[in-house]
Amino acid sequence: MNYKYISVNIFYRIVNILRNIMYIYFTYIFNSKSNYQKILKILKWYYSCNTFMKEYLDNNLERRKNLRPIIGITCAWSIETWEDSSDGGYYYVGKPYVEAVYKYGGIPLLITPQHKEADIETLIDEILDNVDGLLFSGGGDARRFLSDELPTLEAQQPRRYYFEKNLMLQAWKRKMPVLGICRGHQMIAEVFEGSISKNTVEGHKQNIPGYEPWHEITIDKESKIYDIISKDKWNVNSFHKQVIGDIPKGFKVTMMAENNIIEGIEALDNIFFLGVQFHPEELEQIDKTAGKIFIRFIKDAVRYANS
Repeated sequence: MNYKYISVNIFYRIVNILRNIMYIYFTYIFNSKSNYQKILKILKWYYSCNTFMKEYLDNNLERRKNLRPIIGITCAWSIETWEDSSDGGYYYVGKPYVEAVYKYGGIPLLITPQHKEADIETLIDEILDNVDGLLFSGGGDARRFLSDELPTLEAQQPRRYYFEKNLMLQAWKRKMPVLGICRGHQMIAEVFEGSISKNTVEGHKQNIPGYEPWHEITIDKESKIYDIISKDKWNVNSFHKQVIGDIPKGFKVTMMAENNIIEGIEALDNIFFLGVQFHPEELEQIDKTAGKIFIRFIKDAVRYANS
């Protein structure tokens, strides 16, 4: 349900209550000929209420259909990423995430992991009441950790992880469209009781621009992502050292690279809840197939906004 517009329903119910009160009053005075003028006024008021509410609701629904959905994009904190402690650090996210959301019809809204643990539930509810979909971004450089002792995502960026975990779980309960990219893809695994492999992978950190593909992946034909892109083979980019180990509960693997490296997962439920290890927000600059992911994401966000 879209809580942003619940006030419309409340207003509609109040008008209905007033109409019912007037109906009772109308019934009470109906047998009295001396109240003929009052009856006419009541009937006119009753009719005007119906007409006004119908026009108001129709216009509001039509307006909502034409509005861009608001897509929340998660941000990283520089101190957790690079241990930069000057002036409290800064929140950041790659520009291509923002550009892709806007390009394909959404309004990008940056969501920072600023919070107090005591207020986390209220904060998350307020955020989700004001967005129509969530994009969990990448970021969080694992290169500062030694290769043989890579920690979990939670250990790498505890503040960000705690915030995004709560955000993701509540979005799941609301059946809100979610797209996880790179670290966001791995977040889905950890949050839903899967795991990230402690071993690093070789050959998945390209040294060319992100809009250029790096390796091939295979797509499961019995998956939502296949329905979206209509390909069973695809060349994608790659900027990661860690990969999903154990598959999260309620999800299935949809895309694989060589050596059984998981490149994509999705919820078994019928909602849009996808994770991709690569970066479609960069690849879409020259590859229309990557753009199709955002087209469906935004389309489902519009559907959610109007539900």
